[in-house]
Amino acid sequence: MEAFVPNRAVTLEVPAQLSVLRQVSAWLESHAIAWRIPEDVLPRLDVCVNEIIANCVTHGGPEVMGGPLTVYLAIASSHDQTLVTLSVADSGRAFDPTSAAPRARAVTLAAATPGGLGLIMMRDSASRLAYRRTSGRNHIDVLFQFENPREASTGQRHPRSAHAERRRTDRGGKVQRSGIDRRMRDLSWIPLFKDAPLQALQAVLQDCQVLEIAAHTPLLVPGQANRSVYIALSGSVVAHLSYQHRTLAPVAILLGQCIGELSAIDGKPVSTLVVAMTDARVLRIPQEVFWGDLMTLNGIAENFRIILSDRVRKSKELALQAQRDHLEIEHLTKELQIARQLQISMVPLQRPLFGHRTDLDICGFMEPASAVGGDFFDGFFVREDQLFFCIADVSGHGIASALFMARAMGLIRVLAMGIMEPHTLLHELNTRLCDGNDANLFVTMFCGIVDIPNRKITYSNGGHCAPMLLQPGRSRMLPIPAGPLIGAFEGCQYSSMAIHLGHGETLFCYTDGVTEAQNVNEEDFTQQRCLHLLNGLQPQASGDLLDYVRAQVAAFSGTDILQDDCTMLAIRLP
Repeated sequence: MEAFVPNRAVTLEVPAQLSVLRQVSAWLESHAIAWRIPEDVLPRLDVCVNEIIANCVTHGGPEVMGGPLTVYLAIASSHDQTLVTLSVADSGRAFDPTSAAPRARAVTLAAATPGGLGLIMMRDSASRLAYRRTSGRNHIDVLFQFENPREASTGQRHPRSAHAERRRTDRGGKVQRSGIDRRMRDLSWIPLFKDAPLQALQAVLQDCQVLEIAAHTPLLVPGQANRSVYIALSGSVVAHLSYQHRTLAPVAILLGQCIGELSAIDGKPVSTLVVAMTDARVLRIPQEVFWGDLMTLNGIAENFRIILSDRVRKSKELALQAQRDHLEIEHLTKELQIARQLQISMVPLQRPLFGHRTDLDICGFMEPASAVGGDFFDGFFVREDQLFFCIADVSGHGIASALFMARAMGLIRVLAMGIMEPHTLLHELNTRLCDGNDANLFVTMFCGIVDIPNRKITYSNGGHCAPMLLQPGRSRMLPIPAGPLIGAFEGCQYSSMAIHLGHGETLFCYTDGVTEAQNVNEEDFTQQRCLHLLNGLQPQASGDLLDYVRAQVAAFSGTDILQDDCTMLAIRLP
């Protein structure tokens, strides 16, 4: 086995929470760039670290909270290979994802179910995947092995680089070489040259050039004039097509395929962006050589006719597919608009919720970050003078979170009518949501019962951010009982606490879309900033309070566009 010499290693410790995924990805990207790990390897690293952390948090049980997640990244190299090692360790119960049989991919969309493809993604991304259990901790090791680039990360040039620098380079960073390329000794593999007389063909191509294009360098740019036909010889080259002012998915240009022939025919500006995704080589045939010399050879004109016919046919197919995709997107957009209306109709949005009562002032606010969201709140009477309320945040946002939200909300409305203890309700809700939760979604929730005549609020918490208690002259965080996420781990227990809400006091509940809203400098709004804004605020109607907080969040972010679902709930007893 080839010997690898260790170069660098770093370690990161983070809490065992899904909320750290963005932090870990940013940490991983910064080191990958500094270590010059190839760009195609970084997405594979990111997929694996995200899937591993999700497995740790989801399957580690309550024990996973006993210690931090440790992420280890190392790089080692040999003469012509590089080895990157990614390892994640956690304190959860023993769980070996590599021993589980990966779920088979569904053949049709109708047969597909969410979740279960993480192991497949990791195995497809990594060179090697392994699990070990040491010192009471799970360790998942992922290895990525790839060839070294032409220039080593030490800054020393590959022996070919000095020779390459002596070649002529044009302004676009394309290295030019005259004469026949070694790969062109046998030209029959190129469709345009099929069955053409070899000696005559080679004589014509002696006046052409082979361009060496660096990765991510454009070959043709829309709007520019083009007087050449290009043929892809090596590397990866893609064309970014458009249809009705919309950019389609990039189309790979096969080796041997012609590029730019249409603009070279009609003399009009280029309409397609053509980019080398990796280091690539293309044959450049000037317009005068193409028409004056090449087209006179036997078989070339017929081959070119076939190529153009095929190009027109494929362009028509792409246009038809783009039109079908456009119609499907329009249909999905309409469906999402209906789903948004249905979701909003599930949440009580009257301002205030019970305007006919003078002994209670409660108001809620919900604004999804996308068409549909995962946040929700609710409030309804379970007895004549006893009000149940809750505010919750489903992991993620979008369609999956919205469906999970609808399931959770339906269960709460049923359970709350028969269970008067908030901690018992959360225990039962957790049991129900864990059952059949293949998508590995979860919800955080703060809920309680308001005994209006006694001004008493009994409450419980399941992994949700602590509400704020607004009192005349000051504001403070409400003490809350510890409670795990709901729907993530079976058999969890919850507890309750109680307070008496005095005159002029308001209980302000919110989701992390408020406190984690960011400004242009990527700074969070934070609980401390929210407390400072509310501190000393004069008592006011609950609806006015929520409008004030939303306006402050927008002013801080510099935009009304939300990065995450934003939901708030305020309760006063006049």
